[in-house]
Amino acid sequence: MTRKAKFWLSLFLIIALIVSISPFFIGLINDPFTSQSLAFGIGGPLNLGYDYIGRPILPQLMLGGKDLLLASLLTAVFSRCLGIALGVYLARKKKFSKVLRFSLDVLLVIPAIVVSLAVYHAFSGSIYAIIPISTVLSLPFTSRYYESNIRPLFHLPFYEYAKLREENEIKVMFQEIIPILSKNILTDTSSSFISAIYMISSVTFIGSQLDSSSFLWPKMVAENLPGFSLNPWGSLAPLAAIILLSAPLSFFVDSMEAERT
Repeated sequence: MTRKAKFWLSLFLIIALIVSISPFFIGLINDPFTSQSLAFGIGGPLNLGYDYIGRPILPQLMLGGKDLLLASLLTAVFSRCLGIALGVYLARKKKFSKVLRFSLDVLLVIPAIVVSLAVYHAFSGSIYAIIPISTVLSLPFTSRYYESNIRPLFHLPFYEYAKLREENEIKVMFQEIIPILSKNILTDTSSSFISAIYMISSVTFIGSQLDSSSFLWPKMVAENLPGFSLNPWGSLAPLAAIILLSAPLSFFVDSMEAERT
């Protein structure tokens, strides 16, 4: 891993840590649930102003990133773990592999945003309900990616030797195959995290009226757009927070791809 890639990964981890712990310090700033000003008023903590019902923006920002971070991370981890498992199975050309590949390819015709919105609506605006939908609908891509990367490794001498030395094939996979693909997995999981942020952000932005209790950043953008001319920070601050959370990993992926080429 290059120094540039380490820098972007470290920056992301620092931002993720800040997003994770910031809700514990809301009491030191202000109450995000209480109206304290006119709608879209200016001033307030860090001069970020107030939202559409006069609540301060800064404590909402501190509270609204944790769920977006966690849901995106869980989506990335679950989808890649399942993708690797299916990729290994398909690469071994086991029984029913063709049927499984056909079934996975059928998922490509399902509109992810529409289905995610329907599930989001059915579960009263819970972003965690989007996780299984995003995970399942990404499997055609992830399984094919790992299948193409793993299949050539099964024909190399080191793998045959490892199988002769170790009876447990699963143990051989973890000892020999996974370490070789560690950089691929790290880069792909990072890309999946970014995609999950954009998917969840799109769904919560479009369906912002379904959730009346949380302060998710995309929801804040949608709710405060009508007062953009009065207090642009009501929408710009959460939008900048989304970019700040996803951009370092995007640069990290670019650095890893540049190193590979």
